[in-house]
Amino acid sequence: MKKIHPEMITVQVSCSGCGNKFKLVGAYYSNSLIVEQCNKCHSAYTGERRMVSTGAVEKFNLKFGDFTTPQKKKS
Repeated sequence: MKKIHPEMITVQVSCSGCGNKFKLVGAYYSNSLIVEQCNKCHSAYTGERRMVSTGAVEKFNLKFGDFTTPQKKKS
């Protein structure tokens, strides 16, 4: 019988958001994996709300104005 399932290996995962490192087992092609957010820093798990911005928001606000504050209507 053919072996159709991939080999399961232990993978070292590191979070670029908070620096947390942990291991998991999965069918990956490399021994390391970098994630943007993990359960230690993601707002769905922590209950905190953080503003994560990569610069696109600032560019938009400079071009079109800041939509986070209420705008006054012109009369």
